[in-house]
Amino acid sequence: MANQLEKKQLEQINNIGNLNEGFFSNALVRVLFTRKAKKAFKQIGKSIKKNPEIAAAIVDLKNTTDNLNDLITNYCKKWPTDPQCD
Repeated sequence: MANQLEKKQLEQINNIGNLNEGFFSNALVRVLFTRKAKKAFKQIGKSIKKNPEIAAAIVDLKNTTDNLNDLITNYCKKWPTDPQCD
């Protein structure tokens, strides 16, 4: 009986350790890469404001992506016998 309790306690301790490792590693990644990501997005925003061609390309990319997503969602409705629609 004591062995079973000890095993359960060890399992709980190990699970807590795994949770803490995941939490701390995620926090560390957020701290390290948040500044770089913010800086990169600011630079991208500045270059978009300076060059209207880039802004137009991004708008076209978004429209094309939206159209493609619509085609993908409606594909199986149009061709239900296609093997990819299983």
